[in-house]
Amino acid sequence: YWTPVLWDVVDHVDHDHAPVVDNNITYAIYFIIFITIASHVLLNMFVGVMISSFNAIKAQLDGISMLTEDQRLWGEAQSVLLNYKPVPLMRAGRSWISKRVYTFVSHPSFELFITVCV
Repeated sequence: YWTPVLWDVVDHVDHDHAPVVDNNITYAIYFIIFITIASHVLLNMFVGVMISSFNAIKAQLDGISMLTEDQRLWGEAQSVLLNYKPVPLMRAGRSWISKRVYTFVSHPSFELFITVCV
């Protein structure tokens, strides 16, 4: 729908003058950039409203909307505690080679060295 307007603006010369084909092509670039940016902004607004509505409906169905702030924080703390899994303690092996390798790879500068290599 906007392409006939685009070509009318591109062909426009001045008031009381006949149109000239492709008189000012920079207006075409302006139109394309404007339409692209405007469509992205409108799409982002639409998606934002959809996500906000989804979160509000989800909170109502989960019952979270009726909880106080302290109750919600307590529930989140319980969830974190239930999902906590202890990290196994790594120990060096029995041989002197495995002890040396363990000491080498557990040094803090080893992680920096690997990060630089990657």
